[in-house]
Amino acid sequence: MLEQEKERAAAGEGRVGTHDDEYVAELRADLEAARGVIGELQKQLAAADDADALAQLRALALEARDAATTAEQERDAALARVAELEKSVEAMREHMDGDAGVLSQRIHDLEAEISDLRLDLDNKDVEIAALRIAKEEAERPSDELARLRERVVELEHAATERDAAKQELAALHKTLQQLRADLEHRDEMLDKLLVEKDEAVARLSQVDVDGMKTLADARAEIKRLGRMLEEANNE
Repeated sequence: MLEQEKERAAAGEGRVGTHDDEYVAELRADLEAARGVIGELQKQLAAADDADALAQLRALALEARDAATTAEQERDAALARVAELEKSVEAMREHMDGDAGVLSQRIHDLEAEISDLRLDLDNKDVEIAALRIAKEEAERPSDELARLRERVVELEHAATERDAAKQELAALHKTLQQLRADLEHRDEMLDKLLVEKDEAVARLSQVDVDGMKTLADARAEIKRLGRMLEEANNE
């Protein structure tokens, strides 16, 4: 599935698959229906005799509706972030050179993290299902307020897990930036070593027959630069 989405991104589509779009649209429709039911529940609660139970049920209904909206928005943002990360991986592959072994391992690690993010998105689906259950419970009589409070606690726990997922995304972005910086630094080092080697060769060509010491120094310098170039390529 990951490879197929990469091919679509490389072809210029620049988005996650149609299946995800349809699924998100379905979730939105479900959430709209849930909001309608919650609105109807609020109308029914308006006629309740117990003022305290009425206030609590209204608050819980509002929390369930807001949590459903937030979950949908965060899921859309996470899908967009995954697509952006996959594009970054493809762009990095196009600019790889002799360090293919090390960079391939890094890309493999990044793809594994992206896979973890997709798993987190699946968990978001579970959370949305829990919100639907909370909506159904909100439709029940006031004697089930305790159960609704338990659902609110579970939703707060889910929000904490979403915050952790956001932190993982930030760390992944920082890793990608560091990798790009390392590649640029390596290219600069290679260019510098090549220039120094060319200068040493030029000096060597200007040595006359009587300058044996200068010739030996130039050869030693060329060997030193060659070793440095080899070490830079091996990094």
